[in-house]
Amino acid sequence: MTLPSAAELRAALEPHRHAILELARDLVAIPSENPPGKHYPECVQRIRAELSGRGLPCETIADLNLCSSWGEGRPTVYFHGHYDVVPAQSRAQFQPRVEQGRLHGRGSADMKAGLAGMLYAIVILKELAVPLRGRLCLCVVADEETGGRGGSRSLDEAGRLGQDGIAMLTMEPTGGTIWNANRGALTLEVTVRGRTAHVGLQHEGVNAFDRDDRGCPRLPGAEAHGGIAQDALPHQPPGGGPLDPHAGRQG
Repeated sequence: MTLPSAAELRAALEPHRHAILELARDLVAIPSENPPGKHYPECVQRIRAELSGRGLPCETIADLNLCSSWGEGRPTVYFHGHYDVVPAQSRAQFQPRVEQGRLHGRGSADMKAGLAGMLYAIVILKELAVPLRGRLCLCVVADEETGGRGGSRSLDEAGRLGQDGIAMLTMEPTGGTIWNANRGALTLEVTVRGRTAHVGLQHEGVNAFDRDDRGCPRLPGAEAHGGIAQDALPHQPPGGGPLDPHAGRQG
């Protein structure tokens, strides 16, 4: 089995640089904010068009999710990503721009440029006819920013999430560090009651969190170091860090 050198991969990448940038720019320009889940069909259409134009198959699952693969056999390495973004503070964030070699705009890092990169990684390996002992599969989903109900959950319900998988890569931003784990997120809704007061009259108020420790409950199975599940793999940075609670609503 002969694999391409780094120089050969760079040479194969060069003709696609403009197309990768244009795909990323087009996706950033689509305001696919979640919540509430806007403009998903436009993202699906744009990614499907790019896959088809590069001779890659494209399957739509539950209307909002795309899967494409190259290679044969059961062992599968997955490229997995999402096209929804957290809500913007300004419509100008959906006007992509390039400054000093960097793409700016809502979702450029998390993770529309990553989607373009993963798609073209498969394109380049296909063009170079790199021999695989199985398949590469690209999964692009919706609803990642709010728990995955219409995205990864739909793939799971269809029996397609990680099927025959031996590894998965995702281009989520990590500051340049390759991670082998992710803490994920858990959203809880807890009601505690207090009494609001002006900062200068705080003695007249009641701090709900001080009054009721249910405001930051101990989660079942959480460990003393902050509830981070441990495994046998090293983590960067080590330790995983504590839970980071965010609250709340005045009323």
